[in-house]
This record gives sequence, structure tokens and C-alpha cells, in this order.
Amino acid sequence: MFPRILSIGPVTLYSYGLMVFLAVVAAWFVLKKEFAGRIASRRLEDIVFYSLVCAFAFARLFHFIVWDFGTLTANPLEFFYVWRGGLAVGGGIIGGLLALFYFSRKEKIPFAEFCDYFAAPMILGQAIGRIGCVLAGCCYGSSCGSWPGVTFTNPASLAPLGVALHPVQLYESVLNFLLFLIIIRLPMKITGLRLAAYLAGYGMIRFAMEFLRGDTVAGFMGLTIMQIIAIIFAISAALCTLAAFLKAKNGKRI
Repeated sequence: MFPRILSIGPVTLYSYGLMVFLAVVAAWFVLKKEFAGRIASRRLEDIVFYSLVCAFAFARLFHFIVWDFGTLTANPLEFFYVWRGGLAVGGGIIGGLLALFYFSRKEKIPFAEFCDYFAAPMILGQAIGRIGCVLAGCCYGSSCGSWPGVTFTNPASLAPLGVALHPVQLYESVLNFLLFLIIIRLPMKITGLRLAAYLAGYGMIRFAMEFLRGDTVAGFMGLTIMQIIAIIFAISAALCTLAAFLKAKNGKRI
């Protein structure tokens, strides 16, 4: 595809970095609307900034530990070259949730309710970010026939060249967009419902996509590491849903 959009002297604009930037901007606008009147804009900016730092750090670290540890040990500075690709969504979600847990306590807002505000913006950002994966050639699919396969020919792409591959990045992007449309319409009055929909929805999407990925890492019992994490997400979603309905029945919030 197009890993690099343009180069001017020593400066290169990477398509992956651009899409990650657009994903953050889009998620930010949705988040501001979700939090309208609840938290001051300046305070929300601080929360989002530090949560993003935590999410990106975990996503980057998870990527190197699971997929590319040799590159990190050879050149530790690679950790900071985010624009080249290499952000593991599973690690980013874990890092982001840890940051949100901290800020929910600081803002004295129930954790599940706090995450409800972030659920739709997060999955929207993931949907846009996956387009960057297509352009960079990372997170590529397994080989398939000429249709609907995508063949990467750019030497700078991270995917195998000259082979028709499942465009799993596009599959996941479309499914994430659909999940965003579902979550954004869910009522906020049931605390934890949006968080549960996010964890369950993305968990199922990622579990299915792993069967078509060409860069998976084996876990155990025939499952990949990300499928195991997806199952944990689904179990967490079930617990969130149960707690939400129990608390709603008792007139409490979590």
C-alpha cells in the first residue's frame, strides 16, 4: 500500500502515523460531546492526554514483547518510533483502562460510568486506526485467493510482498465502525452497559479476526494470545453487564 505519504528532506509523513492522529482527533470530538457539562474541557484534556500516554506505552510494549522483542533489544529507541506502526490494540486497551480507573477515582466518578463515556470514542478511534494498518501493511491477514485478497508490493510495507492476503485490517475497521454505531445509541442511564458492549463486541470481533490473521502468536490450547485476551474481555463484559443490571435494580451505581 502506501506506508509513506511524502518525504521532504529528512522529514517523512507516514500514513500510519497520520491515521493514528486522525483517530485521536475523531475520538476527542466524540468524547467532548459525551462529557458535555460533566467535566471541564481543560480537565478532560489532561485526562485524555495522560490516558493516551498510558495506552500508547502499553500498546507499544505489548507489541514488542509479543511480536518483535528482537527489534527492541537491538535498538531500544524503536520503542518511540510509533509512526512506523507497531501498536498492539490489546495492550492499549489494558493500559487505557488502567488510566481510566485511576482518573475515575480522582474525579469521584464510578469506574463503570466513567468508562461508558469513553467506550464509543475508543472503538471509533480503533476503526480509523485500522485503516492506518492497511496503509502500512502491519497486522496483515493470511494468504487467500485473488478475491478479496490484497497484494502488497511496496518494499516499505510490513506485510509479505507479492502474495494475496485477507484484508483483515479493513474487515476489522468496518466491524469496529458498526460497533461504534451500536454503542453510541445505547442509553447511559444503565451504568456499565456501554463498557460491556465495548468489551464484548470488540472481544468477539478480535477473536474472529485472529482466524484470518497472518501474524498471530500462539498462546495455548490452539488459541492465539489475542484470542485469549478477547475471551477475558468477553468474560469481563458479562460481569459488567450482570453488575450493571443488579445495581440498576437496587438503585445503585458502580
